[in-house]
Amino acid sequence: QQALQIGDANGVAALVTAGTSNRDLIVKELHAQSDQLIASTYASCKQLLEDQANRFGDLTALCTAGFSEEQRALQRAVADVKTTVSTNRNIMTKELREQSNQLMPAREGMSQKQICISTEMTCRWDLGDWASRKAVDGLAYGSRSYESTSCKVFGYNMALVLKLHKKNSEDIDVICDIRTYPDGSDQEVDWPFNKSLVFGINHPTDGSKSITYKIRAYGYKHSSLKPLCTVKELDEGMFVSFNTLQLFLQVLS
Repeated sequence: QQALQIGDANGVAALVTAGTSNRDLIVKELHAQSDQLIASTYASCKQLLEDQANRFGDLTALCTAGFSEEQRALQRAVADVKTTVSTNRNIMTKELREQSNQLMPAREGMSQKQICISTEMTCRWDLGDWASRKAVDGLAYGSRSYESTSCKVFGYNMALVLKLHKKNSEDIDVICDIRTYPDGSDQEVDWPFNKSLVFGINHPTDGSKSITYKIRAYGYKHSSLKPLCTVKELDEGMFVSFNTLQLFLQVLS
């Protein structure tokens, strides 16, 4: 019986040993399968991530290429606009400079000729070179006169006269007058200066600011008139345009 018990114990021990060995094999197999599964899963995930990264890179490159092309197109358009604007500006500047060069001699010619235009009722005088004419600094006290070219008013040859009278160290009075030039036809026309006369200085941009002075029955050929204004008032009132002063004489019927 004792021998039987020993045999049973050995059998149990053998079974335990066998079970332990099988367990180790099973655990080892499970570990191997687990490692294979992990390796396979890792490889799949890695490949998937690499594929996605490659696709993202392709999309990025495509977007970058498209943006770069659009940017280049925009830069070309901006450059074209700048070139066009610059070219047009240069052309316009050249044309304006040429027109200005053409106008300057004409304007200077008008200033030198002191154009006087007359109708039956009005004589107009553009007195040029005003800046130098008003400079009476060398004149201590007294007058300096300027006369328009002769023009016809009611058949008479006459001229407008502008006097600059320096009465003190600061003020220079502006006085308008007329001068007649008799000719052989004077006896055939009516004497116009027994009518009312209006002397005036036009404002170049605002007619309401024009200066006028009316006298009645101008019965003889020469007379001293009261000042219309001062040189300072003309300059401060912006009566001078292109260095020219616009004067007129109107004969009222």
